[in-house]
Amino acid sequence: MKRDLFFVFCVLAIACFLLTACNTKPDPCTTHTVENWATTTEATCTENGTEAGVCIVCNERQERPITAHGHSFAIWTVTQESTCAVKGSKKSTCTICGEITVQAIPMTDHPYVDTTVKPTITEDGYIEHVCPVCQDSYREYCFQKLQESNGLSYMVNQDGITCTVTGFGSCKDTDLVIPLDIDGHPVTKIRHSAFRNCTTIKTVFIHKNVEEIGAFAFSDCTNLKRVTLENGVKCIREQAFRACTGLTEFTLPASLTYIDNAIFLDCENLKTVYYNSDFAAVPYFTQTFVMHVETIVFGGTTVPDNICTSSSDLKTVIIKDSVKCIGKYAFANTDIETIILPDGLESIGDYAFFYAQNLKSITIPASVTQIGVGAFKDCAALQEIVFEDPDGWWQYTPEDAEIPGSAAINASFLSVPEKAAELLVANHTYYWKKEIKNEATA
Repeated sequence: MKRDLFFVFCVLAIACFLLTACNTKPDPCTTHTVENWATTTEATCTENGTEAGVCIVCNERQERPITAHGHSFAIWTVTQESTCAVKGSKKSTCTICGEITVQAIPMTDHPYVDTTVKPTITEDGYIEHVCPVCQDSYREYCFQKLQESNGLSYMVNQDGITCTVTGFGSCKDTDLVIPLDIDGHPVTKIRHSAFRNCTTIKTVFIHKNVEEIGAFAFSDCTNLKRVTLENGVKCIREQAFRACTGLTEFTLPASLTYIDNAIFLDCENLKTVYYNSDFAAVPYFTQTFVMHVETIVFGGTTVPDNICTSSSDLKTVIIKDSVKCIGKYAFANTDIETIILPDGLESIGDYAFFYAQNLKSITIPASVTQIGVGAFKDCAALQEIVFEDPDGWWQYTPEDAEIPGSAAINASFLSVPEKAAELLVANHTYYWKKEIKNEATA
């Protein structure tokens, strides 16, 4: 009996051992090793994918994510430019999934255009900052108003009210500011030779109530660097600024109605003049007022008669878009090489460019409807005249001619710059006018 029990016990022990051995698993991997991963779900631009593989140690199946690779926006197209007033925008298409995205472009800074307003006797000067896009603006006051010069000598005019400045008197200023009034008398004139040979003067300010600057008033002021004439000055007499060798540029106000002979004679360093008047008269064929000047800029609406006649040093003329008319003999007997006539110009006066020996080419804007007698007479170097609109031109003899008449000019001639120059220079006894008449003949 005991033997049988022992046998059974041994059999059970062996069975238990075998069962335990069969159910025992290998130790788990602390770090799985997968050699071959296979994608199970593709990643997109915005969503993760997955991949799976079997551990070569424990044969356990493993999975891991594939990170979303994100959009690829390589090329951007601006759909709206940004300004200082509105944001812009740009768009791009993903090269992987084709998704379109739009992004804002920040607003730009204001592209301020700065204008300096110089101080006067009554007001401070400032810099005006104006945005041409949105019109935002602000002023930066940085120049104190001018202090009037005291102690100037004067005489009361015949009206018993106004006065004329006659000289320095007891004044020692190097920056001369003509006062609004002296002893209660409004200043309206500067006498002839009032400050002649005053080499201590560096700057001059003449207010708008001064109507006339006398002959030789500032001549031979060799250290004078800057002159400011307010809009209101009407007349500048003969050689008023003669031999002011320190001047390099000069602005003439729109209020001028008369300029006398040679006001800038011997101003050898004066190279640029800004001329804004419409009505200033210049003595006919007298010594020009722009001696030594190389560049002159015209504003207003009219280039006056005779304004630059015989200006031997004049090389460049700039005419602003506001100008409608070029007067008689305006650039006669000059050495101008370059001139651009503005769109909007309507007429060119008699002999306007007579004997301009260095003028080689010129363009006549379509807006021009009349060209005066001899406008380009004796322009020996003139090889090309470009007519922007060659149609409708007629030539007329002057009204005082013995045999008045007219003839149409074939537009095909005027369409060729060389022929147009030859025709206009040669036919200097006629004036030209653009009219729509019957069909023109050669």
